[in-house]
Amino acid sequence: YPPRFDPPVIVAGEPLPLPPASLRGGYAPDDDAMYLRWGKFDHDFILNIAGRYLDLQRPLRILDFGCSAGRVLRHFELERQSAGWRIHGVDPQAMLIEWLRSFWPSAYDVSTTKVVVPVVPFEDNYFDVIYGISVFTHIKYLWDGWLCELRRCLKPGGLCLQTVHCEAAWSLFARGEAEWQLIGAPDHVRQHPEMDVDYLLFNKLTTSNTFFKRSVVEKLFGRYMPVREILDPPEFSFQHWVV
Repeated sequence: YPPRFDPPVIVAGEPLPLPPASLRGGYAPDDDAMYLRWGKFDHDFILNIAGRYLDLQRPLRILDFGCSAGRVLRHFELERQSAGWRIHGVDPQAMLIEWLRSFWPSAYDVSTTKVVVPVVPFEDNYFDVIYGISVFTHIKYLWDGWLCELRRCLKPGGLCLQTVHCEAAWSLFARGEAEWQLIGAPDHVRQHPEMDVDYLLFNKLTTSNTFFKRSVVEKLFGRYMPVREILDPPEFSFQHWVV
């Protein structure tokens, strides 16, 4: 049966509705202003990086790889209208994609992906920009296959931006100051506050997290796409960005 959603949140001046608190995935579920500010910050951060490599005034195709309920995707409305950008989003959580299909206009092309099989429903050389926030931080199995799949549908000269857990994230999980940090990493992390391995891929039924030393990210990820930059965690985040 079709899912029953709580009413969308309408904010004055916002062209698109916000998801209800239950669909925000921990991103400011009870604070609409912070939810919007957080998404806008990440949008601006992505554009700042992309502007160093691409002409942002021409029509671009962009993919939010792991779009959730559109927290960041919503802020590309200006580029969609003014520069003719084509906006796409994929996520393995079918409920979130169904919410977007139900409440956002069809100009936003969204679809559900598999959790472990590295396939996205797009043709070769299709996107100018693919970004993903908190996706490769959780992919334990076939992370290399996912990078190859993103490379397949990225245009030559296109830009792939992904966040990863490095030493800063390891330290956060080692402190274990919140429940999600305690359940999100194995005992080894708390027993070794300083990251002592090149990488650690952790998975159990309810959660998963991956950690890579910053110096190792370029070596491993660079086998599939040239790594141009690795950026320190920005505001709101403890994850590094790989360009």
